Amino acid sequence: MKQRRNGVAYLRRSSERQRQNHSLEIQRSQVLRCAELNGYEIIEWFIDDAVSAYRKPALKRDAMKALLTTVLEHDAVNGVFFYDESRVSRQMSDFVLQVFNPIKERKPQCEFFNATTGLWDPKSPVVQAQLLMAQYDSTVKSTRAIDAQSMLLHDPRGPRRPGAPAPYGYQWHNGVLVPGETAGVALFIFYLASWGYADAQIAVILNKAGIPSPRSGEWRTSTIDVVLNNPVYCGNLAWNRRKGYSNSARKPIGQYDLFEGQIDAIVPRPLWDIVHELRTVKKETGMKFNTPNLLQGLAHCKKCGVGLLVKDSTPARSSKRYVHYVCPSCGQKIATSKLDEVVLKQIAREWPGRISLFKSQARNTLVRWKKEILVAQRNANAELEEARYQRATLSTSTPYAEKWEQLISLRETASKEKVQRSISLLEEVSALSQNSTFDDWIARFMETDWVNLLSDTERRTFCFFVIQQVDVDFTTVAKVSICFRLSPFVNLAKSIGCLTEFDADTVGEKPNEQQGA
Repeated sequence: MKQRRNGVAYLRRSSERQRQNHSLEIQRSQVLRCAELNGYEIIEWFIDDAVSAYRKPALKRDAMKALLTTVLEHDAVNGVFFYDESRVSRQMSDFVLQVFNPIKERKPQCEFFNATTGLWDPKSPVVQAQLLMAQYDSTVKSTRAIDAQSMLLHDPRGPRRPGAPAPYGYQWHNGVLVPGETAGVALFIFYLASWGYADAQIAVILNKAGIPSPRSGEWRTSTIDVVLNNPVYCGNLAWNRRKGYSNSARKPIGQYDLFEGQIDAIVPRPLWDIVHELRTVKKETGMKFNTPNLLQGLAHCKKCGVGLLVKDSTPARSSKRYVHYVCPSCGQKIATSKLDEVVLKQIAREWPGRISLFKSQARNTLVRWKKEILVAQRNANAELEEARYQRATLSTSTPYAEKWEQLISLRETASKEKVQRSISLLEEVSALSQNSTFDDWIARFMETDWVNLLSDTERRTFCFFVIQQVDVDFTTVAKVSICFRLSPFVNLAKSIGCLTEFDADTVGEKPNEQQGA
């Protein structure tokens, strides 16, 4: 009996939906038949399951990469089998360039087989036509899917979420997303995040409680991040949020489709805003809330006017910690535990008497902001109209006309951006000014005994929202003065400050004040 040669086989199933059919079994059966007819024995199978060849070229697929390595490294392997062209490529040339050619260059004797047609040669017109048809078929299906999604999202009767797994906390009911059994867990995740808990901390809490993740396994930091950044929990449908099929990074707000108020919200809007207030601060400043150092980022040296740094001088293997707040300018320092204790006691004494004042100041601040934004908006509109007038009256005979044109364009663009920012900020202030929203936002700061009720992370988060700065006077032992915030809307205050601080600025000089337009 003639000895059979050794071959390897590649099988691929495109998606999870094909797990219910016999796609792999059919491919395997046909490959075995082809191998037997051509005198080969399949010694190893390489399977990419639920992997798209249209989205992933050959060497982006794990099994295909493993096949290439195996064939190149083992002299005994002389044949490669696959079911048909659509299993190895949906991009026309990737399999030939990345797998077939490298193998043929190193092992010219190695043969390739299409299990349905026999010996395979990519130079054959029939094979090239099959590769082209495989690519065309995938392109048509992709286009149809995108068109169907667009039709659902822009339905005249109201946007509908295209078919997809329901987000954690929701379930499908008659084609509509409704809160499901795990809605309470989703709300709990947002509640923990609103008190400064990091994604990793939240994952640990859920795992210790024995709560299964969306995939019935353990919670991971990435899973918490996905939940906390999904607008669906506010009742908004979001679509096309990823930068690409192979790039799962989220697009910035405004660059994806968002349909507000389309489903029942699990998370109240004030809670969502608090969570993202904190996440923005963490991202922009690197500030941490899961630290025992209560005043990190808040304490300043009164003499030098600079922020105190945290220095850990604890020797290795020491049972006692030596951690200090240190002024980087004058070098004065104080133990973190000592200063934290002094400040906590002082706030505990002062806060109950400040609660009503804090609430009224926050309300008055929103009223003042609204007026300031309206002024900034009027000024921006005036600047925009002036820029447009300058453009209309600028003569081509004016000296340096081209440069004036560029300056006017810059000024016009800046004015438009300022108008849009003012509109957005005005909407945000107006939403916060509504009684129910304002009360929900401010409620957590109305607790008189917060020092004893909260954990270290929660205390630090509380202090961040109510304290602007703590000035430390090193000339007197542990003497501090606390500057409380006028409102807890930290990021909003920063955005409005950026809008109004440079309200009088213009881009470039006005041409009619120089050369004339």
